[in-house]
Amino acid sequence: MAAAAKAIAEMFGGKRVYEPVAFKAAADTLSARTGAALIAEFPRGTLGAPSGARLEIDEARPEFEALARHIGRLADALADKAGNAPPEITADMRMTGPPMDGGSLLGKRPGAAEADLAKMPAERLLHLILQDCASCIRSSGGKSSEAGRGEHDPEKWQLVFGERSCSSKRVGS
Repeated sequence: MAAAAKAIAEMFGGKRVYEPVAFKAAADTLSARTGAALIAEFPRGTLGAPSGARLEIDEARPEFEALARHIGRLADALADKAGNAPPEITADMRMTGPPMDGGSLLGKRPGAAEADLAKMPAERLLHLILQDCASCIRSSGGKSSEAGRGEHDPEKWQLVFGERSCSSKRVGS
């Protein structure tokens, strides 16, 4: 998941050449590994050693599952957009102006109604996915990573709920 999110972020940030096929593949990866699939990676009662997943997942199970489902909805919307991606990044794919959810570029306004995901620009959907991911991780420096666009670097994240990526959790062995 981290590699897919990073690839898309780098395309929008100009650090990687935008390629519609690569954008679609990365968005499809996020869609496939979030929502119910992410919840399934962390079955109730299987956390802790030897998986490395922290017990906080079970302690905050309703919040974790709600967050996983929300990320899944965002990732599905991003994958839908990537399925129709033009040959280059267009203005309507970019985040411009105030967010449609009533929040700011740095965070969602508490209690704001969620806008129609199908109408959001792809870059905004990615930003919301990263914002949600950041809510259950800490930066490698131990501080909460709730930040602006520049701090959405999945390579610098460590999970509060696991080692590096929710999807890297291994149950058993």
